[in-house]
Amino acid sequence: MTQVDIVFIVLTYRNSKDMVDFIESVQLKVSNSYKIIVVNSYFDEDSMREIENVAKNYYCDFINVPNQGYGAGNNVGIEYANNNYNYKFLAICNPDTEIIRFDYKSIQEYANYIIAPEIRTLDHKQQNPFRLINNKLLEYLKYIAFKKKKYKLLYIDIAINKILKVFFLQVNKFSKRKVYNIYSCHGSFLILGRNTIKRLGPLYNEKMFLFAEEDHLAQLARSKKVSIIMNSHVSILHKEDGSMNFLEGAIIDRVAESYIEYYQTWYKMK
Repeated sequence: MTQVDIVFIVLTYRNSKDMVDFIESVQLKVSNSYKIIVVNSYFDEDSMREIENVAKNYYCDFINVPNQGYGAGNNVGIEYANNNYNYKFLAICNPDTEIIRFDYKSIQEYANYIIAPEIRTLDHKQQNPFRLINNKLLEYLKYIAFKKKKYKLLYIDIAINKILKVFFLQVNKFSKRKVYNIYSCHGSFLILGRNTIKRLGPLYNEKMFLFAEEDHLAQLARSKKVSIIMNSHVSILHKEDGSMNFLEGAIIDRVAESYIEYYQTWYKMK
């Protein structure tokens, strides 16, 4: 197997422009040995060929998979990386992210952790930590909200999490800590050591198409006694605003399906 310091897995769906920006940011900011694996969630032949050509032009590996969601696509990418590369770290990345700063030395001692970088949106909102704590009452409240379609109840959880996050970030700003423990990390960019991948097993529940993967990964990590840390020595731009209103429109059905699956899996309600 080919030896590299880090493998980047980028799962994309009809998105070649952002993917080019991501790849070029890796080329510019990462000085260690690396390989990029492009996983295409199939939409049609034209978009597949376009993305495959981009991958080839930038010397990336290319995999085409059925569009079965975030978890399924990334699980395939991880399996491919495990079978083809002897890597030290693996990063799971959205195509609409760009690396701003990547201090490889700062992650080396955390090979047994899940590493959450600093992630900022175009309007400068911080997406990590995703959640600071796990509260069973709030988890149950969200489950009931999705199950009974009482979506306004979700604003309680959103407000509490936002208040905690703002307070924590302000305190941390004064303490100037760069590395610290958190409960869960944003799914658009995360880094894991090879031993952590082995310890966790399949990272994602493939019945969850797109949403609640952060909650699932946090529960999986806790069940396997793997800590999640924030590391601000790695900085990422996420061009899609994470504050999109998922409580409106058809997307809410996908959110509900994923969260109900998450809750019933981890709280043994099936």
